[in-house]
Amino acid sequence: MDLKDLFLDIHLVRHADPAGLSYHWSSPTTPLSQLGISQAEKLSNYLQNFHFDVLFTSPFERAKQTAEFIVKKHKTVCLQEQAWLSEIDLGEWTGRHKEDIKQQTPISLKRLLEEGYDKRGPLVANLLVIDKNFSFPFGESLKQFWNRVTTGFYQTLDQFKGKSDKKICLVGHGGSFTVIILNLLGKSFSDQEFPIFMFGKADITVIRIRNRQVLFLQMNPFSPLIKEGISTLKRLSK
Repeated sequence: MDLKDLFLDIHLVRHADPAGLSYHWSSPTTPLSQLGISQAEKLSNYLQNFHFDVLFTSPFERAKQTAEFIVKKHKTVCLQEQAWLSEIDLGEWTGRHKEDIKQQTPISLKRLLEEGYDKRGPLVANLLVIDKNFSFPFGESLKQFWNRVTTGFYQTLDQFKGKSDKKICLVGHGGSFTVIILNLLGKSFSDQEFPIFMFGKADITVIRIRNRQVLFLQMNPFSPLIKEGISTLKRLSK
């Protein structure tokens, strides 16, 4: 997509901590944990002085809950659900215990599960590196997911062409944010190498687009919402 005539700040906010996912695959209906609720409250307090023209959220429950906390402090902001922001569709593995499906996985993914991919970035980011032809049983392939997020993201940006100094917030997932950032870095699905980016729970990444120029103002930050007393992120709303 041509980024000409776009003058936009984008806040990518990953959902807060979800309930009970330590040993299970995620589900669209999984809510926030008690820790996640606390993180979302701190997140909303942190963002209350930021101006957003619109807030988009994944329809997954953990993302919607996170977004709703933000909207409480931005009562004039329109909250819109966007299906394209959803995490990758895990198909028949949705909600299942990870140990139950290890025997059904390719060797590369089995090794990734055993080593703990959470320590090495989002699942989608790792799969792009080790097996980009991977497809979840009765779910999405990586290519389908890439195309879905890419198409939705660029259609969303089209709404803001020719409009000056707009600020939007996207509440989503590590997988969808991985695809967004790789696109803005000029990557395509056919590329052979992909960098891996970390997205902490309730963490914020800030991107500024100025007529084809893409500036990563805040990238892979440590979260001020997890460590008490840390709030060094630059406020861009002023």
